[in-house]
Amino acid sequence: MCLFMTGFISCVPDEENSASDIRSQLTGTWQCEEHSESYEPNPYNVEISADATSSSGIFITNFFSLGSSVIASAAVIGSDVTIPVQILPGGFKISGSGFVSEGNSRIDLQYTVQETPAVINAKTGSTESVTAVYTKNN
Repeated sequence: MCLFMTGFISCVPDEENSASDIRSQLTGTWQCEEHSESYEPNPYNVEISADATSSSGIFITNFFSLGSSVIASAAVIGSDVTIPVQILPGGFKISGSGFVSEGNSRIDLQYTVQETPAVINAKTGSTESVTAVYTKNN
């Protein structure tokens, strides 16, 4: 007597793998152009790296042009980017959101930056609404 067993294997990408794939395409140096009511357009570079402890997390070094030692965290799920509320060195409270587009070579962000009185030339507790466009450097 012979037994025949038939099995089916399906490969369906899960959300975690999709997030990992896009994060690998986002790592590297990006040109940032920010616009806000109080500041002139200020182009500068940021560095994006993947957070090894999270399936969707990324780190943005030099966020808001605060220097190479300032790192903001964000999450990327699909093409959506979320910057959770966090306080960066120097007392900058940030949060925001955005999206990745143009074949993962552009990130559009809108975020708020609340400056504390400890920051030189900052109004007490002033909040900036910032629009930023990150363009991938080759």
